[in-house]
Amino acid sequence: MKPTVTKEVATAFERLKELRNHTSDNDLLSEHAEAFATRDWYDGLEPLNKVDLMTFAKMLIHGYEIEQTAEEQLAEFYKVKPFNEFGRGVRYGIKFALDALNLKIEGVNT
Repeated sequence: MKPTVTKEVATAFERLKELRNHTSDNDLLSEHAEAFATRDWYDGLEPLNKVDLMTFAKMLIHGYEIEQTAEEQLAEFYKVKPFNEFGRGVRYGIKFALDALNLKIEGVNT
């Protein structure tokens, strides 16, 4: 099962793999275990300091999915709601809240 991580974690993970392009997954896992224990990732790899060892191992083995931002979640929810009375109410509520917060989401209230 692929873990879901933030965009920042995914970027740091890919940067680490690029920097250590000839390093085995086993060695990367060992390096992460050491860095995680001391919160020692730096130079753009700091988001990895929050990734536990099991999640890091799963990322190496299965890959990962990037979690959606709140804006992406709202836009997706807005698009899939049915066009019945309830769906129209939900869509109206989303637009109303975004407008009240002065936030713009492409395809929702722009």
